Amino acid sequence: MKKWPNFKMVTNSDITFAQARSNHHPKECLGFKYPPVILKEMVLEAWLESIVFQARRHAYPSFDSSILGEKMYLILRLLVVTVFAIIMLVFGCGYCLFSPKNPKHVHRFGLLFGKLSYLFGIKLDLRQSEASKAIGTFVYVSNHQSSWDLVTVSNAVRPRTVTVGKRSLAFIPIFGTLYWLTGNILIDRNNRNKAMSTIGQVIKKIRENNVSVWLFPEGTRSRGRGILPFKTGAFHIAVGAGVSIVPIVCSSTGHLSLLLGNNGHIIVEIMDPISIKGYGKEQVRKLSRYCHDVMAIKLAELDAEVAKLNKKGAMIKSGVQIPEQYPDD
Repeated sequence: MKKWPNFKMVTNSDITFAQARSNHHPKECLGFKYPPVILKEMVLEAWLESIVFQARRHAYPSFDSSILGEKMYLILRLLVVTVFAIIMLVFGCGYCLFSPKNPKHVHRFGLLFGKLSYLFGIKLDLRQSEASKAIGTFVYVSNHQSSWDLVTVSNAVRPRTVTVGKRSLAFIPIFGTLYWLTGNILIDRNNRNKAMSTIGQVIKKIRENNVSVWLFPEGTRSRGRGILPFKTGAFHIAVGAGVSIVPIVCSSTGHLSLLLGNNGHIIVEIMDPISIKGYGKEQVRKLSRYCHDVMAIKLAELDAEVAKLNKKGAMIKSGVQIPEQYPDD
């Protein structure tokens, strides 16, 4: 536990610095990357610190009580997530053993993880275009930002959809076991020959099992850097299988924090399908650039809308009177 020989109030600049540091050093921030032993230590440390802060609050009337509230939010959320993870491991894996690798599992568990958005104070708005509701198989491509994707874009997983991820995901405690049992496809991105062979297997699975696949074409978390350049694997799959591409865009999650009771708005939008007609193997890069541009424009639009919604929410909370016709642009 941190020592406080000279008590110092935590200011907004301290919080901003901590958030910025977590973006550059993700392993130092509180998220889903820590193994259970470290998670247990963090829960204990946060609990002990909250007791110290409560004592300070009574000793010093000027103590900002919001700090204690933030610590309690952190404790509550860590405890709930820990219990949820254990339930998912025990009952989720047991459930999947009755029908291992059934493509229906990914949709069910994606919705369960998506429910955690309420726990983190996220007002999530899921939107889907009419064209994307058509029955059929697709290649879904989504932007990939951080561990928050687990409780945001997971709400957009459609029935009979499996994801394609790197093989190292299987070694993440709890999540990795469930990820494999639910029927997702693991590829070795470090071995090009194996990766190309896996693309062929994915195409075969789409055709024979009538399933859609979900990929993160950036290949890594963007962490507030917008939408990174796309790798071409997802587009090779779409062209090879002869199916349309459905972009899914989640507004930026950089403002989300485990310490905040109200994390504001997040918008996830399932866009119109993009036809692969006219695109062959030679035009795969052109197709990937076009999809990237479409998604980058949509991300900017969603971020602007979220900023207005959060600003309006802050005004209501602070008691500021909002004009009858609040500007939309």
